[in-house]
Amino acid sequence: MQKSLFASRKIATTTFHNNNNKPCCSLMQSLFMKQQQQGRRLKQNQQHQCYHSSLLLSNNSSLNLPFEQPTECIFQLPNEQELHAHTAILSLNRPMQRNALSQQLVNELLNILSFIKNQHLQHSIRCLILKSNVKDTFCTGADLKERSKMSTLETSIFVNKLRFLMNEIENLPIPTIACLNGYCLGGGMEMALACDLRVGFLNKATIADDNADNCMTQNVVNKDSELLPKYFGLVETALGIIPGAGGCNRLPRLIGIPKAKELIYTAKKINVLEALEIGILNDVCIIDNHKTNNNTNNKVGEEEEEKMNEDKVFMNYVLEKFANPIVQNGPIAVKMAKQAIQQSIQLDVASGNKVEELCYAQVIPTKDRLEGLLAFKEKRKPNYKGE
Repeated sequence: MQKSLFASRKIATTTFHNNNNKPCCSLMQSLFMKQQQQGRRLKQNQQHQCYHSSLLLSNNSSLNLPFEQPTECIFQLPNEQELHAHTAILSLNRPMQRNALSQQLVNELLNILSFIKNQHLQHSIRCLILKSNVKDTFCTGADLKERSKMSTLETSIFVNKLRFLMNEIENLPIPTIACLNGYCLGGGMEMALACDLRVGFLNKATIADDNADNCMTQNVVNKDSELLPKYFGLVETALGIIPGAGGCNRLPRLIGIPKAKELIYTAKKINVLEALEIGILNDVCIIDNHKTNNNTNNKVGEEEEEKMNEDKVFMNYVLEKFANPIVQNGPIAVKMAKQAIQQSIQLDVASGNKVEELCYAQVIPTKDRLEGLLAFKEKRKPNYKGE
């Protein structure tokens, strides 16, 4: 198993220099201490909070875990017999509450993320897809009905836990992909922003005018059409609060400060094509429901059939275009690339280059690197094992 970039204390005694030739080892020490603090906080949360959660496995096998069955989300391990080999799938599943973030759901998510973080190598998890089982809804943010019953102190504690959840998503050692099939508001948007990649969804059946096909790409003139549902937004200021789980921090880094200020100050909601254009989304899966809904003999209701068809097409799109190309690459290399990007983006260029150098040093002694060179020489597909 590869050690974390800052797992060794040797980095704290190594002196680097910035462009002004001044020592910047304090930056490295700060990053190392930050990771230590995050580890201690995680351990404290696990010791002092009782999380009731478990895993629903795609192959119906069982693991010896001290968790109960989850009630508000579903977790599937990679399945070699299906399309998602090496890709785990975590689905939000609170249909009546439109996946609002309750304390129960947050606790379940934290347990599952902890499992992935600690056992992704044992279960060959190289990528995580975060999705929804609820039609036209990814996550509508915090459960405001539950929030209204909290005291001031309880509210503060819960918001801190939400912030911790988003950090855990961001800091997973594997790439994460958010599949945004509908409403993605407030805390739901913050959860999506914590993921590495975000993919939106659009069904042509939701566009009712003759110019529907013109709305299907990001270069269209009528991307502001009112016919497109406005699914995305950090809407907290409309409720008299601010994004408190990383939204004020991550959105400006993603799309730039001026546009982020506009969206947060106005609590504006935008449609999927606008989200793609300004850089919130990496891509949009576009389908024509009339082309996919052909199974008239299905005994489930029409609405459930439509949702199943949409979900299947969306998942296949994300797997084929993003997850599968990721997991076929060297898992250690992908892990180190993620660390290099996330750690160096906080530093000046010279210090960032040193972080990249340290990450590169982690892949040099691996068997995967030798396998990559051998496969290139033999003109075959490499068989990476994460070693």
